[in-house]
Amino acid sequence: MVNDNVRLIRPLGKGAMGDVWVAQHLTLRTEVAVKFITKELGNHHHEVNSRFEQEASMAAQIKSPYVVQTFDQGKMADGTPFIVMELLEGESLQALLDRVGPLQPALVVKVVAQMAKGMSKAHKLGIVHRDIKPDNVFIST
Repeated sequence: MVNDNVRLIRPLGKGAMGDVWVAQHLTLRTEVAVKFITKELGNHHHEVNSRFEQEASMAAQIKSPYVVQTFDQGKMADGTPFIVMELLEGESLQALLDRVGPLQPALVVKVVAQMAKGMSKAHKLGIVHRDIKPDNVFIST
């Protein structure tokens, strides 16, 4: 259990900064994604924890169909910070590129236009992503 409302189901992904799990949100009665900082980073770097919590607060302000929705944030009993987010169906742009190779121009235009709309919402709030790359772009199915 992450907290009284969120129960972990299975790992979804692993990155340099942390892990993402599929979880059941018991109050909302839906599956969600829960992002954690790796224990090594979180235990030794107060600044990393603060930045992670700030990321969650800023992401929750962005209201766009092209930006993953943030539902909650907090700390587990052991102090590990977490972010509860919308669970998306699909794959990263990097996974798609690895699977099919170069994309058709029409799809590239569609993806870039949607990314620009999402980033525009963020920029209007003074939020800069700073890590846009194919691994961080999600293609929903």
